[in-house]
Amino acid sequence: MRRLRMTIGAGLAGIWLLSAPGLAHQAPAAGLDAPEGRLAKRKPRKSKAEIEAEKKAAEEAAEKAAAAQEQQKAEAEAAARAEAERAAAEQAAAAAAAEQKAAQAAADAAREKQLAAANAAQEARGLDARTRRLSDALALSLKRLPGDHRDQRFAVLPFDDVSDEAKQRQLGLVVSDLVVTNLVRDHNLPLVERARLSAVIGEIALGQTGAIEAGQAVEYGGVLGVRALVTGQIADAGNNFKVTTRVLDVESGAVLLAEETDLPKEELIAVSTEAVVLKSKAGAFFRSAVAPGWGQVYNAEPVKAGLVIGAVGALAAVTLVSAGVATYFTGAYLFWDRESQPDKDTLTFAQQKQRLDGLRTTANAAWGVGAVFAGLTGIAWGSGALEAYLSGTDVESLDAALIRE
Repeated sequence: MRRLRMTIGAGLAGIWLLSAPGLAHQAPAAGLDAPEGRLAKRKPRKSKAEIEAEKKAAEEAAEKAAAAQEQQKAEAEAAARAEAERAAAEQAAAAAAAEQKAAQAAADAAREKQLAAANAAQEARGLDARTRRLSDALALSLKRLPGDHRDQRFAVLPFDDVSDEAKQRQLGLVVSDLVVTNLVRDHNLPLVERARLSAVIGEIALGQTGAIEAGQAVEYGGVLGVRALVTGQIADAGNNFKVTTRVLDVESGAVLLAEETDLPKEELIAVSTEAVVLKSKAGAFFRSAVAPGWGQVYNAEPVKAGLVIGAVGALAAVTLVSAGVATYFTGAYLFWDRESQPDKDTLTFAQQKQRLDGLRTTANAAWGVGAVFAGLTGIAWGSGALEAYLSGTDVESLDAALIRE
């Protein structure tokens, strides 16, 4: 019985131990018989100082973690601000560059506008603009005559030179030619060419009587078969040349227009130096006859001038070389001296004769070559003069071509 009771008690105790979760986890199966082992595995209780130290360490760690987090946050904010400032600086620099570029463009545009205005003002004061305005006024007066101006004919007489410099440079002829060009090119007015004027009245008379009286207009108009005459004078006026023009009605002798204009002296003189109207075929031929290529330069044909000068110069050079060779061998032949020969002691009469014949033959051949090239030089020179004449500008034919256009 006693064993039975002990067995039952042990079973109930095991059941109780299994039903208690804390005890079941804390004590192993073998610990039932060893309570001292169960007590040895319990953690010792911490002292208040240790607890306070751990708490303080935990608080310090938390503070350090918070400080580190705050520092990271501050660094991130500082980096963001620096990036924002850099972007703003870049934008400001780009805006400043754009403003500077716009300002430069505006300044360039202003300078170009100012330059264009200055050029326009200069052109308005220039020779071409002034002669065009003069020609426009003359054309308007001619077109106002009764009838269709396209069915009528007009004549522009060479302007009279009334000052020494104008006479020296024949500026009246130059200005009247500019007027003729503008009237035909800009207004398509039918004009009598200077060839016709020269044939009817005579070139000298026209050049000396530019100022035709109103009463003479009827006579001149009847001879030329024109409806109106344009006459003019040119005189020195300081820094300008003053041009006075008149339009005369040949039927009534009335002065339809009297116009004055000032032409810049420097420009007009510069134009006169290259004016085609002052050139002639004879002038080109004469210049080429004096010096090869000069006529081509006179005709403003530098390429042809270079070719002529090169050809004549090359032929002349060969001619001179041939003449020099011929002169040398002729002298050697004429002044032959046996004593001057290095082999005079052994030189026979036959050898002497042979050497003399060789010198004479060489001299004659050199003279012949020189003569041929001298002839070719003359032919090239003359051909250049003829070419200058044929390609030269004849003012009468130039006016006729202008009228036909």
